[in-house]
Amino acid sequence: SKSNAKFWIRYDAYDNEGVGDSYNYSSMTDHSTGDYQFNFSTNMPSNQYCLVASGHYGGNENDAGNVGWLGSNLLVGSCRVYFNSAINNGTTFSTYDPEELMVLIFDN
Repeated sequence: SKSNAKFWIRYDAYDNEGVGDSYNYSSMTDHSTGDYQFNFSTNMPSNQYCLVASGHYGGNENDAGNVGWLGSNLLVGSCRVYFNSAINNGTTFSTYDPEELMVLIFDN
């Protein structure tokens, strides 16, 4: 069903708490600070899925997190995402290990 998520994960890299909860997750590769590849237990039908993500780093209400990916990193068996944050009303994003990172994928 198009209304059901095909993959989701809540991940904490900052405190080394790892995976809090997940669905269709088999393993992860930590490529570097803020750069993660999540492998699926069951492959997606194609690499044309919809990936939605959010992340958090910093304890202030004026901190802004950003999760991005390259189209070439959305594979049928995995996805690779990158996390950045601007701290204290900053205008420059820097790479951090997020305190919380949530990734959600929808596909047919």
